Amino acid sequence: SRSPQGGKVVIVYGPQIDISSVGYLSGSDQYGIGRSGIGSCGASAAVLNELRSMGGPGSNRERGNTSDEYSAEWSVKSLVTGQENDILSKLREDLIEANVDLNSSDQNYLLAEVTKKLYNLVSDTLIAEVDACFTQKGFWNDIQEVVLLGGIVINRDVESS
Repeated sequence: SRSPQGGKVVIVYGPQIDISSVGYLSGSDQYGIGRSGIGSCGASAAVLNELRSMGGPGSNRERGNTSDEYSAEWSVKSLVTGQENDILSKLREDLIEANVDLNSSDQNYLLAEVTKKLYNLVSDTLIAEVDACFTQKGFWNDIQEVVLLGGIVINRDVESS
């Protein structure tokens, strides 16, 4: 890997979620973007659709089509590889362990839970990767500092500003 001159590395990570002017976690009119109804940058909603279409934890069942409003443009079906499928399985296990009912009709609750679990999964994975790098011979030759900055970005609707 490479680092910038001076060896100071900052890694910013985390999902985003949109809150509409009426409080729904599903879509907002963001200033200058001009689209609405997509929400949560599409990722949390697409992941939720994938999780709903999977069988139980560790299932090899092929993901089926979902017909709800989030799947049309933002489906991740064509992007899912073996590694991504492992991530989806881990995320599903985390949600089930936290007693999250993926069949709940409360879309706000589900999107919030999926977004939080996505953040935790990405954060844990990234920290483990950076920790593993720290011990590699020569890692600190070119790097002086590593900063991880993670969080959930919340976008508000233009009308709620």
